[in-house]
Amino acid sequence: MFSNLKSLLPLSLYSLITLSSYYLIISFVLFSTGCSGYYYDDAVKFEKQGALLKAAKIYEMFVKKHPEDPRAGPALLKAADIYSKKFQLCRKAVPLYELILKDYGKLESVNAAKKGLYMCPDYFPLEKNRTWTYGDSQTFGRNIKEIHIVKEEKNLGASVKIEQYAGKKLAGRIRQDYSFTGDGISINTSDFKGLRFKYPVKKGIKWTSKIRGQKVMFEITGVSLKIEVDAGAFENCIRIEQRFKNAPSWVNEYYAPWVGRIMTATAGTDFENRIMELLSYE
Repeated sequence: MFSNLKSLLPLSLYSLITLSSYYLIISFVLFSTGCSGYYYDDAVKFEKQGALLKAAKIYEMFVKKHPEDPRAGPALLKAADIYSKKFQLCRKAVPLYELILKDYGKLESVNAAKKGLYMCPDYFPLEKNRTWTYGDSQTFGRNIKEIHIVKEEKNLGASVKIEQYAGKKLAGRIRQDYSFTGDGISINTSDFKGLRFKYPVKKGIKWTSKIRGQKVMFEITGVSLKIEVDAGAFENCIRIEQRFKNAPSWVNEYYAPWVGRIMTATAGTDFENRIMELLSYE
């Protein structure tokens, strides 16, 4: 192609044309082979810069163009987690979690995707440094107060430190280790063994665990509730009933999406009394 041009054009112009053609060919080759690193590396860069929504969108673009790339599953998980955990956008996160389970079933991302799918919205958040302060409902923490802090976040679990106060005096410290078991959040201590929270979040879901060696029946008895506590008013809350066999009364716990437990009450057939509620969280 270039042999005839060389005889007709000055050397400098011929060199310029051939050099331009070379870059055009290289560009075409790169484009046709996908430039897979282009999208992925850009997404990583934007994520590090804090441009999270932009990063999530580019992760999605990367997977659409390169679904067979080994990084496709992890990229989808990154995008889904950004939508879910950072922006509470379940309508965008859930389809990505489902796509991971459907098309990337052999990857390490599967367990994390299953967890993300169940926990969007998340009623039992366990991200590192999350903090909740609870107090007795009678004095709003002047008599009894608990501070819960997530000290360590693992891939499928977390460690929470609990400080208990009687008045202003520190009365005790407890560490609780939670793990995601595939269908919920479990805990294994001397006092509690079994599921602490079960997914999916639907009215009528039941399970059994042990508290101090005794079987306790749990049931999600309320959904779409609006609950107001000292920390604020929360919508789309759920109520979980805890009941010992044949006991005349039981315990109700209320959870808000993306916040966690916001209230604990004792209840019976014709009463409910608040005992602890959320004072603040971050």
